[in-house]
Amino acid sequence: MNLAVLQADFGCHKEAISAMLETVSTARENRDMTCLNFALNWLFHFGRAHPDLVRDLESNSLLGAGKESMAFLRVKAKESGMWTLWSSVLLSEAKLALINGDSVATSLEYVARSSQVIVERNMKGMFGSQLSLFAGLWNRLGLTPLSNLISDIFLRCHARHSVFDDELKHTCRIALTLAERGQYDAGLQRLERLDENSLRSWKPRQYWHKYRGIIKLKKDLHHNNLDGAEELLAQLLQSKSDDLEPDMAFLVDSLHVDCLVRRGDLQAASIRVDGLIFKLQDESKDIALRVKLLLLKVSLLDKCGRPQRAFSTAMRAASLAWRARLIPCLWHAIGALSNILVSLGEFEAAIQLLTAILPRALECESSGLAARLYSYFADASMGLAGNVEPKSTKRTEYVTGALGAVQKAFDHYSAIEDVNRQCEMMAKKAMIMKLTGETALAADYAAAYVELRKSADALSLGGT
Repeated sequence: MNLAVLQADFGCHKEAISAMLETVSTARENRDMTCLNFALNWLFHFGRAHPDLVRDLESNSLLGAGKESMAFLRVKAKESGMWTLWSSVLLSEAKLALINGDSVATSLEYVARSSQVIVERNMKGMFGSQLSLFAGLWNRLGLTPLSNLISDIFLRCHARHSVFDDELKHTCRIALTLAERGQYDAGLQRLERLDENSLRSWKPRQYWHKYRGIIKLKKDLHHNNLDGAEELLAQLLQSKSDDLEPDMAFLVDSLHVDCLVRRGDLQAASIRVDGLIFKLQDESKDIALRVKLLLLKVSLLDKCGRPQRAFSTAMRAASLAWRARLIPCLWHAIGALSNILVSLGEFEAAIQLLTAILPRALECESSGLAARLYSYFADASMGLAGNVEPKSTKRTEYVTGALGAVQKAFDHYSAIEDVNRQCEMMAKKAMIMKLTGETALAADYAAAYVELRKSADALSLGGT
């Protein structure tokens, strides 16, 4: 059993499965329920991370499907008095429900039952994994402030009673959230504050390095420092097979696609996205990753100037996101649908959709999402302005609304320091002023655009 765990840590996955299967056989022969339950729990989690390696085992009914394995483990752990394993299995069932897009209430029920076991048995070391699941749940529901609060509560109150891995994961979650808001240096500082002595172990050190690299990669991409970004990408992609967390692997892949788009290589980006969709088409994969991939494909088609071809994909993404209550993805999908409506000339419908979702989208505290929605709102407002009489009150109202939306989008892109998008918003401002006959203001905005472009070029050459 120890050999299997060690082999898995060093990437020898096939050897690890063989050793753990031998552990299961030996434990069954000797009726060692403690060892058997641990081995089956390990195999379940390993199978979620590496489904290709255990697919044959599941088809032969040696391990069974995910829900059946969890139900068996839950009963046996309770019978054996293995309280830690019982709580862990309940959390795994909650996570499995989220991955499959089942009811959120069902997941919360499992978490509550796990919490009861933890509190009754005073298992302080289990708070890390339980609060990690809670934080992920709030994040999926679009309540990012609550997700951050949960992680902060763990670090302040429970970290001293838990293993370092839990502290590391919660810290990385907070650091990544800070990076999403454009606070890259603050995110890196959170990582730097971790105990250096605890990071001497190989696995935590690798995990820490990868999250640090992801934050720096986001910063380089937004600063248009593509050479530096590609160096970081090469390192992250090289070690991607070592990651046991699909979320991290997907994050690296999506940043790779973003880099290709910023390079202007849309064909390579499209091939990459199609390959990822083919890889994640299995129903057992996390529904959140499948929805995010569909949205990535929609975004790529928009970049190619073919937004209408993405209508069915955007509708499918919205349907899946609503079913699984993936709220940030739902707002993203509805924003994409409003953009398609704008391309079809249905400006009023687009405005209605965006007006309904924008207040809720701001709760997600994602500057990139908010900026994109405001940009769509400006396009729809200008479309409406073009359909009314020149110099009418309605036209002035729509143009004013478009300018306000562009300014909001510019502010959000400024928050994450995305220089290319800032330039796009400034160019939109100049175009709006030119169309309304305000030539002096149009010239001012055009000059501001030139200055932004110069500073963006200087930033990309200077690196980070």
